[in-house]
Amino acid sequence: MAELGWFEIQNDLVGYLAASLVVATFMMRSILWLRVFALASNVAFLVYAQMAGLGPIFILHAILLPINLFRIWEIFVSTRKSGQRPLN
Repeated sequence: MAELGWFEIQNDLVGYLAASLVVATFMMRSILWLRVFALASNVAFLVYAQMAGLGPIFILHAILLPINLFRIWEIFVSTRKSGQRPLN
């Protein structure tokens, strides 16, 4: 069995972080926190995909990232109009 180099270890750690963030999104009760964790997972998956040369994963998360940003923005706009706090 070949030993993993430092780059491979770093790449695996970023991948596990990204996967953990996706799992965390399923634990969120607040839609805002769900979107924040999804956004963080998009960033982590973009880094992971770039490091590992995974084009389809990179494209998927490059598409999802602005969608999550837009949805977070929508939450803040709608809560500002209603006078609610966005974290409720």
